[in-house]
Amino acid sequence: MPNSETVKERLIEYLSYKGISQYKFQESIGASNGYINSMRKGIGVDKLEQVRSKYPDLDIKWLLTGDGTMLRQSDENSASSSISVDGSVSFIIKKEDNGNLVISDGIEEILIPSEFPKEIYTRILQMFARQKRLEQENEQLKKDKAILQEFVTFLQKDKK
Repeated sequence: MPNSETVKERLIEYLSYKGISQYKFQESIGASNGYINSMRKGIGVDKLEQVRSKYPDLDIKWLLTGDGTMLRQSDENSASSSISVDGSVSFIIKKEDNGNLVISDGIEEILIPSEFPKEIYTRILQMFARQKRLEQENEQLKKDKAILQEFVTFLQKDKK
């Protein structure tokens, strides 16, 4: 039974679940800023191909129709787990057949060769998490700055 939500709402739900900002998502698929907010009926075919490529865990059928589940079922052969660091940054860690680890936040991937010691792997994960937290803070600061600029403009107009 199809879901009553729109493609736009389902996409926003997925991004929220993954902890990905709309800005980062739009940037990752080559869309202009505001692309998601301007979506009315659906997503363009060219953008859909980018989404399929960049977000392989997203079930495209669910995105388009609401049928099924948001996340694709992972291959039984590949080991995969999802972790959250400090409750604010989430990653998917996959173990490849050759033993290498791939850490992904849904936008970027880091390959860690199997011969790396666990201490290095842990340090890379911590640095990746820190980078993501700083990016989230930066996004929030940009929003706060825009609000403050609007407020200052309002006060200046009111003063005249």
